[in-house]
Amino acid sequence: MNSREPPIAGPSTIRLLAGLTTGAGTWTDIVSIIYPLSATLGELVHVNVTVKNISASSIYITAGARYDNSELRFSPEFVLVAPGARYTFLSSFSMPNENVQVSIWSFYWDGAQWFEDDFEVVAIALADVPGEDGILILNVSTYVVA
Repeated sequence: MNSREPPIAGPSTIRLLAGLTTGAGTWTDIVSIIYPLSATLGELVHVNVTVKNISASSIYITAGARYDNSELRFSPEFVLVAPGARYTFLSSFSMPNENVQVSIWSFYWDGAQWFEDDFEVVAIALADVPGEDGILILNVSTYVVA
C-alpha cells in the first residue's frame, strides 16, 4: 500500500453501507462525535468527528456523512495522520424541519482509492420553536403617573 502518495481529493460521494459495523474499523476508529441532541429549524448544527489512526503506519484519513439525503463534507478534506494519532474533522449544516439521523463514516486512502472503514450514527431532534412551548406572553400595559 502506498498511503504516502497524497490523494487528489476526498471521497466524492458517500454510499450507505449495507450493514452497520460495530467497534473500530480496520485502519481507523471514530473515537468521538460532538453534536447537539436537538436544534431549532434553521439553526446551524455543528458536528465534530474525531478519527484515530489504528494502523501501524501513517495514512491519509477523512470523515464523511449523510443526513436527510444530503452529503455533509468535513474540513479539512483529508489529513495525513501518524499511527495512534487522532484528528478532528469539522462540519455544519442548517437544521431542517424534521428530526435527522446523521450517518458518519471514516475513510482511509490506500494510495489509489478511498475505503470506507468505520461507521457511526447519531440522531438530532428538531427542537420546538422558541416561544411556542413553556413561555406565556402577557399583554402588558404601561401607565404614566404624573
